[in-house]
Amino acid sequence: MKNIDLKKLNMEFLNNGYCHLNILNHFKTELDFIQNDLAIYDSKYWSYIIKYGDFEKDIPVNKFSDKIKKHYENSIQHHSLGQFAFFFKRMCQDHNLDIPITKSFNLAYKLVNSSEFTILLEKITGRNIGNTSQFYINQFDKGEFLGIHSDRGNNIGIAINITKNWLPTFGGVTHILNQSLDVIDSLTPTFGEMFIFDSKSKEIPHFVSTVSVRRPEKRMAIIVRFD
Repeated sequence: MKNIDLKKLNMEFLNNGYCHLNILNHFKTELDFIQNDLAIYDSKYWSYIIKYGDFEKDIPVNKFSDKIKKHYENSIQHHSLGQFAFFFKRMCQDHNLDIPITKSFNLAYKLVNSSEFTILLEKITGRNIGNTSQFYINQFDKGEFLGIHSDRGNNIGIAINITKNWLPTFGGVTHILNQSLDVIDSLTPTFGEMFIFDSKSKEIPHFVSTVSVRRPEKRMAIIVRFD
């Protein structure tokens, strides 16, 4: 693809286990539609995905209650003790909840499974790209976070940021760590920025810092795991 240094990205992926690039120039029409379309949907289209200790569950956002507040407090407590926890929103079909699917969700799924997109991933990673084993769109609002983790068990993972007008001081930054858990790279949410990481042969610890502000433009990303 024009203006993408595939050789450089491939070397970064092979040596470091991850790389990142901006794909806006190549998929602008699709990403603009997805971002603009998502902005019109209210809470009934999203679920909270919550994890702390042995608890992990999707709960519809429009059923917010004191119980969800308690889950949030528990997730923060585990997170503050250095234990893996998360609390954010997502749009997906990986649960049995009665939540409608949007045009933007379907277009995002079509985009990441298109031949143009998967061929790009194959050139960057040097691997055959199989089926999507996980797919969702996430959204982080004030106070929401994703703790340190390494995604394992498939081929590669990607996160395509669809956030506009975001500053690193707002939080929601993806921090990449080494095996000693020192930060070695940080990705501020930037529209069209794609993070590609090895989930087959290397561990790439990373986390999303807590969002510290409430803004009309949400911190959102398309998340995919490929076999």
